[in-house]
This record gives sequence, C-alpha cells and structure tokens, in this order.
Amino acid sequence: MLHWDGATWTIVSTPAGSTAALYGVKAIATNDVWAVGNLKAQTLTMHWDGISWSIIPSPNVGQGSNILRSVDASGSDDVWAVGQSGQVGQLSSLALHWDGTAWSSVPTARESDDMFSSVAIHSTDDVWAVGAVDGQPLAERWNGTAWKVSPLPTVEPDAALHSICVTRTGTLWSGGAQGADQLFFERTR
Repeated sequence: MLHWDGATWTIVSTPAGSTAALYGVKAIATNDVWAVGNLKAQTLTMHWDGISWSIIPSPNVGQGSNILRSVDASGSDDVWAVGQSGQVGQLSSLALHWDGTAWSSVPTARESDDMFSSVAIHSTDDVWAVGAVDGQPLAERWNGTAWKVSPLPTVEPDAALHSICVTRTGTLWSGGAQGADQLFFERTR
C-alpha cells in the first residue's frame, strides 16, 4: 500500500502480506479508508483507521475463487465492493455491502456467466456496478432493495466495461474495451 502525503509517496505496511492482491481503494476520510482485493483466492477487505490497516472479515460465495475488484462508499455505514466468484468459464458477479458493522453478500441480478469490474455510488438507493456477461458489457443498478440489469447498447463480441463513475449531477460515465477498441457509454438522468 502506498500513501501520498502531498509531497512524497511512502509505503504503508498491511496485515495481508505478499500473497494479497489489491484492486480498489476508497477514502471516506483520513481515518476511514477501504481497500479490496483477494488473499489466497478469497475476498480481502482492509480498513485504515488513521493509524494502521486491519483485515475485516468478508464473505465468500460458492466454490472457487472470490475476487473483489472495486470499492465505493457514500459514508462509513454504506460501502459497496464488487468483483467475481467462481472459476474461469463459470464466473458469477459478486456484490458485498458494509453497513457500518459487518460485510454481507447481496445477490446480484444475474449471478451466472458474468462478473463486475467497478462500482459507483450516487446515493444509498442508486448504486451502479459494471462488468461483462457472455462477451457483452453489463450494467446493474442497486435501487435500495435489489440489483436490476440496466440495458446497454449491443456491441461486437468480447466487450466489457471496466470502470464507472457518477458526477455530482448524477450523470454516469463508464468505459471499457472491445478487443483493441475502446468503448464508452454515458447515461444521463
């Protein structure tokens, strides 16, 4: 883990060790930072309290590996992490929610032949996750109760969305790749 203090980068040790992989980080405050990834093919969630990193237990789903690829938060009691579970050829999207006390697994809309790469929160009942399903881009929205698939334009095969962000006005931007070409989708409210 690296930290920028305004002048230089410094290495900050974590309890995860050298076998961990981190893919996403979100700072809510200087003493409230989340990092996600995987450790020995299982979900890894770590929290920074302003002094040190600690591993926070997080659920794993099904057989095979579990990897968290992205994390976002609207506050200390509303954190989402997304990724994938399963094995190559049998991947399923994975969504975890932190309620301020514990992580829980939240069923996604598809849960087969798909995976999430990125998550973005606009509000507690407006959370977006993107990735791929059957070689096509995938977008799902959490409406406060359940994840629902959001239709996207059909593109050539072997396409995926890798990142999503929400502007202050609620406009969504998501980017990904289709082979060697880049894809960009925008959704406005």
